[in-house]
Amino acid sequence: RRHSFPTRRSSDLEAIYLRFYAQLSYDEIAEIMKLTYQAVINLVYKSVKFLREHLVPLLVFLGACNLGDV
Repeated sequence: RRHSFPTRRSSDLEAIYLRFYAQLSYDEIAEIMKLTYQAVINLVYKSVKFLREHLVPLLVFLGACNLGDV
């Protein structure tokens, strides 16, 4: 049985990229993505929450697996 990792929409990833990598303001992101200021805040918040809930436990698990290989 194959397990799939939960994914986010590309717009969610774009908002994360623009906010944290490109270091744009919420206003700038709203203009680029053609969203309201509040929509961008909600999108970034939900995307970061998703990453905390799914990516961090996965990285911890993978780190624990690698410790067993030493």
